[in-house]
Amino acid sequence: MKSPVFFVCFLAVFLFFAVSVSAAQAFYLLEIQDDFSTLPGKPFPGDNVSLVVTIKNLTSNVTAFDVNAGISLNEEVFESIKSFEPVGNIQSDQVKQVGFKFRIKESAIPGTYRIPVTLSYLSSSSLVTDSFDLNILVNECFALDVKDIFYSPAKVYGGNKVSIKGFVENACSGFTRQVSVELLPVTNDSFDPFIVLSSNRLEIGTVPPFESRSFSFVLEPSANADPAVYVFEINASCLDCGSAASDKVSFEVLGKPWVIISGTDLSVDARADSKNLLQGDAFSFSVQVDNIGREKAKAVKVLLETTSDITGAVESFIGNIDPDDSSAAVFDLGVKQDASLGAQPVKILVEYFDETDSNQVTVHDFVFFINARPPESPVLLIVLLIVLFGVMYFVLRLVFRQLSLRKAKLQ
Repeated sequence: MKSPVFFVCFLAVFLFFAVSVSAAQAFYLLEIQDDFSTLPGKPFPGDNVSLVVTIKNLTSNVTAFDVNAGISLNEEVFESIKSFEPVGNIQSDQVKQVGFKFRIKESAIPGTYRIPVTLSYLSSSSLVTDSFDLNILVNECFALDVKDIFYSPAKVYGGNKVSIKGFVENACSGFTRQVSVELLPVTNDSFDPFIVLSSNRLEIGTVPPFESRSFSFVLEPSANADPAVYVFEINASCLDCGSAASDKVSFEVLGKPWVIISGTDLSVDARADSKNLLQGDAFSFSVQVDNIGREKAKAVKVLLETTSDITGAVESFIGNIDPDDSSAAVFDLGVKQDASLGAQPVKILVEYFDETDSNQVTVHDFVFFINARPPESPVLLIVLLIVLFGVMYFVLRLVFRQLSLRKAKLQ
């Protein structure tokens, strides 16, 4: 009696498990394989990621109809680009690949994130929905960016300081350690003709993700620096960074014209004592100007501001004066007969246009010293009178002699 009962029970249990397995195979047909892939293979915050998964039909004789695949994303970490794809039918033992696309936000904290992949399909006229979890590793990145570089002042001259400033930004999710910023010359092999007044390498320290730190370098071009455009490179690096970030800055060192009055000369016409001005004198006055700067002085002219006792043209146009060159302005002047005696102040103005076409003026003070004209000598007057009387005597004598001769002939 016991053997038939045991056999019946064993058969019932076997049939139960067999039916259960067959039903399960008929119901859940598909699965996601473990060999999914991402592009890039090592994604970082800020990356666009392509995710490819493989779907396999586990059965040997059942087709999954109207298969649809989708992914669910954590919106605090990811932005969806393509999260759903209709797959169609997957026959028994068939494998199909499905692609999704999403973006990892810059603010994403590095770590492993679960991305559920949902499959829905028809199995034996029943709608089946199944979910599989994929683990995506968001890697910690280390990258810097050099940005917002500027220099001041806007116009740089030899002998004047110039500051190069900017920001180094942590452009990634990792804490960038031992950040340093270095200034390097590009135009020349060395910093010459510049003097580096600050260190050309600055230690910034640690910069948190997506934060910035400012930096500043101070240079001074030498006073005799050639006017030209100079280029510098700024490199930023950190302990964990795979490569340095760099940017360039360039500015022009300008040279100024510098016009000075190097000499004056005064000459009185037709007199041996040519430096002594007297009332009523006509004289010439010359002004020599030198350009000791680094650029051309344009449209140079010299003007005199004098008192009303000095007459004549008081403006002389010279033209352009090249660096290390000179020229002269000559004035033909006169002193009034009733000019005031003593010092007559004169202001010499040299006007020109500089390298920026701005008007510049150099001023020099001078003095004309006017002396009284001495009275005429009486000796000269007496001599003139004697000569006059002598001439008159001989003329009268000649006249009287002619009259005497005529009178004698008439008799």
